[in-house]
Amino acid sequence: MTVTATVRPAPKSREERTFDLDIVAAVAATTTFGIGMAKGTFAVKRLEVISPSDYAADPANYYTIDVRPHGGSAALSWSTQSTADGALSANVVAEKDGPVGPLAAGQLDVVCTKAAAAANLPAQTRVRVTIVLL
Repeated sequence: MTVTATVRPAPKSREERTFDLDIVAAVAATTTFGIGMAKGTFAVKRLEVISPSDYAADPANYYTIDVRPHGGSAALSWSTQSTADGALSANVVAEKDGPVGPLAAGQLDVVCTKAAAAANLPAQTRVRVTIVLL
């Protein structure tokens, strides 16, 4: 009797990288922030938003905060629209989980998009993005 075994290499461990954006001044209009570079194909694992104060949800006047490849479409987002994700509570992590990908290597952006007459996003809002290199 002959026994054959197929040896498969163990999967590579996937490196996680975290990018933090500390918004120093209040955001009063749609704004794009470059947060870093992904040096290889990646997936967006998590988006976290931490506001220093309560930010109310509204059906028409809201912000959408998303992470995307530079010039690309949103991979993950948080919207303060009342029919979407809703309000941000002071110093509480609002998070969305992925993974979303694969995405091509390159610059990562956080885009804060203002709808109608939304109140300014407060200064000291933190956005944390975690990616996994594939």
